[in-house]
Amino acid sequence: MIDSHVHTHYSKHAEGSVEDIVIAAIANNIKILTITDHAPYPVDSNNRLLESELILYFDEIKAISKKYAKKIDVFVGLEVDFHPDKIDYIKNILQKVKIDFVIGAIHYVYIKGEKINVWDIDNLYNQPFISEYFNYLDALIESELFDTIAHPDTILRGGIESCVYQQYFSELIPKMLRYDISYELNCSGFRKSVYDPINKTKSKKICVYPNKDVVADFNKKGGTFTIGSDAHNPLDVGLGIKEQLIICKKNNIEFICYYKERHKVKVKVEKLLGSINSK
Repeated sequence: MIDSHVHTHYSKHAEGSVEDIVIAAIANNIKILTITDHAPYPVDSNNRLLESELILYFDEIKAISKKYAKKIDVFVGLEVDFHPDKIDYIKNILQKVKIDFVIGAIHYVYIKGEKINVWDIDNLYNQPFISEYFNYLDALIESELFDTIAHPDTILRGGIESCVYQQYFSELIPKMLRYDISYELNCSGFRKSVYDPINKTKSKKICVYPNKDVVADFNKKGGTFTIGSDAHNPLDVGLGIKEQLIICKKNNIEFICYYKERHKVKVKVEKLLGSINSK
């Protein structure tokens, strides 16, 4: 299996050392793992890697990768927050390191100077937020800084209709194909709550992302996909990957990608499922 989105204690709000995460991945039959802690960023700067830790982070992952090389391939990545005004800052961070994989993420959207967090799901069901979120996504794609988009459909947790999301996202697909940026199948949706704006309640009874309609459309038009558990502790490493691969097969998604030295590597879904079944 492949897990291309996991976090360690370097992210500050996550648990487990690099070695803890790698050991958990091996135990869960992960053969290709990319560690993607939250990159330094001016917003919420103490809840992620510090700039002073960046080289240490890379060196530690490289060392652990060598230690467990006979059991697993471990790559080094970053989940990088994006805001259109912070492109120069992001470029500067990425120039400091030799990296395998860069995930672009939108966790914060500013509306008239007010910061709205995408995890505050009871605040997302409004047109200004939706419009600005997709403006950010558009700028993220055009920046050409990223290999994939982290959980692009996570805002569906706020009760936004699937058809509305699909309408907005369909306009971005030609640009994603032009810049060859992948769509992340983020498996944390299996364990996240969803907000009902009508009844004003939260529930974990349904999984709204990855969004099957958008994923099917993107696949039909030739888009590529990465996959990740978005684990923030060792217990969640690989969680949901098997289930999502089964969904991929049912929906005729042929390949899942991972990145090595910023180059896309495709692996057949059939092969990944075969490795699970043969264990």
